[in-house]
Amino acid sequence: MWDKASERVGYRELWRSNHDFRSLFYARTISLFGDWFNLLALLALLRAIGEDSAMAYATLLVLKTLPVMLASPLAGVVVDRYSRKSILIIADLVRAVVVLLMLGLYWLPDPRVLYVLVALQSMTSAFFEPARTALLPDLVSERELSAANALGAALWSTMLAFGSAAGGVVTSQVGWQVAIGVDACTYLLSAWCLISLHEPEHARDSASETEGGGRSFLRGVQYLWDHPKVLTLAWVKTVWCIAA
Repeated sequence: MWDKASERVGYRELWRSNHDFRSLFYARTISLFGDWFNLLALLALLRAIGEDSAMAYATLLVLKTLPVMLASPLAGVVVDRYSRKSILIIADLVRAVVVLLMLGLYWLPDPRVLYVLVALQSMTSAFFEPARTALLPDLVSERELSAANALGAALWSTMLAFGSAAGGVVTSQVGWQVAIGVDACTYLLSAWCLISLHEPEHARDSASETEGGGRSFLRGVQYLWDHPKVLTLAWVKTVWCIAA
């Protein structure tokens, strides 16, 4: 028998009825926009400080992605133990500071400093996405979850396209300094959007509270090994990124 209570919620109803989801969506949109907005600005900055080789560009691109993979296991443990809203806000504020420090390369043109700052920005981003993913089911009902996940999946690619394009236009028209300044502002705006979000109490993993981070990570690996379907899903994007 058809049960209206089990009917999936559409995008419009989700958007109109769930304030916390809107706050999280706005924050992630702005945050992702900032992640990609500074890509071409960083390449222009690298060239401005005298590093215009293919190896220098490749190093910068690797440092925008590899630290995320290295920091993600730690991020998962942290997200299980602390307030996810707080992690999101702190990640935005830290990234804003790191990006603003890049402006100092105007007076200290050292590519090694830039590489370190880019790696720090990427590592901090590794905490934002797991916190956002873990918080989402606490903010939406089971009926709303499919629509919420679909919107989130479409957002990353959209911001990759629009963020990179907008960053390229700003960099070419007014310079990398302005582009980096705008990028820092996007993280501050994202943090501001999250302030009004209400984080409900969620069931924390009691084992994760008492055992060390290493054991929590190993338990996660064991869970993937025991659930092949979940393991396959976990490796899809990893394998795609390695191939790319």
